[in-house]
Amino acid sequence: MTTTPTHLNDSAHASEAHHLPDGWHEVRVPAVAWPVVIGPGGVYVLFARDTAASFGRTDTWHGERRSASSGAQLTAALVSQLMQRATGWEITCQPVVVIDDTANLAARPDEVTVLHRRRLTPWLSERATMFDAGAVAHLCRSVGEL
Repeated sequence: MTTTPTHLNDSAHASEAHHLPDGWHEVRVPAVAWPVVIGPGGVYVLFARDTAASFGRTDTWHGERRSASSGAQLTAALVSQLMQRATGWEITCQPVVVIDDTANLAARPDEVTVLHRRRLTPWLSERATMFDAGAVAHLCRSVGEL
């Protein structure tokens, strides 16, 4: 397996080196501060954190009764929209919170996936195949056109 270093290596939160599995690529999406990874198993925006805590909005907005979205969910929705415009494809980006290996792993109320840093590479490798190599290359090129 060849590896590609991820932006998580540059993070102040990174405690050890992490690499992407074969076929996975980190891309920079304009207006998105977090790394986005594209591979056979989908499109994910990665949030490096010290804790699994959710920073989502929990109160109602002007009295409206609706589900609150976390910053992670909103960022993933933005990535989805930008990639859909660039490709014309129906793309769903999923948020993933990557926490320090020593932090407590806890479920978030927004149902965003939370992983210890050491599990990121195996977790990406375990994703069901959604895109072939040509589609992954097209998605990566399209991000460069945003």
